[in-house]
Amino acid sequence: MKKSSLVVALMLVMLLTVIGAAAAEEQKADNYAVVKTVEVNGRSGEIASQEVTVKPGDYIKVNLYAAGGTGYDWQLDSDSADSIQAVSKDTAPVGDKYLAGGPVRWEFVLLVKPEAKPQTLHFALVRSWEKNKKPAQAFDLKVLLAETKKAAAAVKIIKSEYQAEGSKLFFPQVSGMADGALQSKINDNLKTKILSLNNPSPDSAIHGDFEVSFYNGILLGIHFRGDSFTLGTAHPNKIDCGIHIDLTTGEIYNIEDLFVKDVDFAARIKEICLADNTGYRIKLKGLWDGWSYDHFASSWGGTEKNFLLGNNAIRVYTIPNDTVGAISGYSVLYADLIDIIDTHSEFWKKITSKGSEIIEKDMGDFYF
Repeated sequence: MKKSSLVVALMLVMLLTVIGAAAAEEQKADNYAVVKTVEVNGRSGEIASQEVTVKPGDYIKVNLYAAGGTGYDWQLDSDSADSIQAVSKDTAPVGDKYLAGGPVRWEFVLLVKPEAKPQTLHFALVRSWEKNKKPAQAFDLKVLLAETKKAAAAVKIIKSEYQAEGSKLFFPQVSGMADGALQSKINDNLKTKILSLNNPSPDSAIHGDFEVSFYNGILLGIHFRGDSFTLGTAHPNKIDCGIHIDLTTGEIYNIEDLFVKDVDFAARIKEICLADNTGYRIKLKGLWDGWSYDHFASSWGGTEKNFLLGNNAIRVYTIPNDTVGAISGYSVLYADLIDIIDTHSEFWKKITSKGSEIIEKDMGDFYF
């Protein structure tokens, strides 16, 4: 075989390696609600640094270029990324198909975490087997954070008492919003939702109280716990419900709103919990802890899919018929569900658009 043929074969092998690595990536850039794209056009020589201004929770995309089939790979220096996570890395040909030595685009999708600070990210074009060698190219991206005013500075969440026909409970009410009509809509929806938890039978009364479980200025999570009792019955029905309301629209989200349409997310969550029953299982003070996975799996489904949002995870739990109260349930990381989460949905955008703030400190322990 001629020397030139060997070179071409070697280049093809390297190219296939790059393609294979790209195919191994679990997530593609299109799966994320990217708000800004940074195009790095320099394909040879020195590349000028750039800067981008974003908010916590934003996804940004960085496109870098190099010749394919050379063994070189654009890499992000993890030491330079403080609370900015590369959630996707993919490659694509510049043109209709990959060609040995032809231009290839590296696509990075980065998540700006809630705790992120202004910083400079370092990218380097290197060969993995050439240790301690100067990169063929380098690129610096300066990440700046936009100043944002959180609704927390003006909006207050207060307890309002409700008493009627044997019922007594506390429900949340929002005050201090500039939009009075929106504030009224939010408060009406919260009150209606909580009163709907009462037994539909006549002569039923509801009792309970709430805590704030999630808040990031535009999304409010309420954890309502209590009971509903109907005259003539032996025992009251336990109530343990998470309510998540959009403070920009007044919409109350269901767990289905978080996932890609027609995906059996309940089965996936149960599968994850079963696979690592110990790792995902959580224990909460005051709740029944003698439950098994079967207790959870048999009762978490249909319309009874209780959930509470956390910073990095979602808590799923239930109230089985054969127990005296709610079980602690499981805490499943969003990262383990990201392939079925609808990252373009309004619910996900609201969850990730700003850093979440747990108002009640003891509620923070529910999720981590």
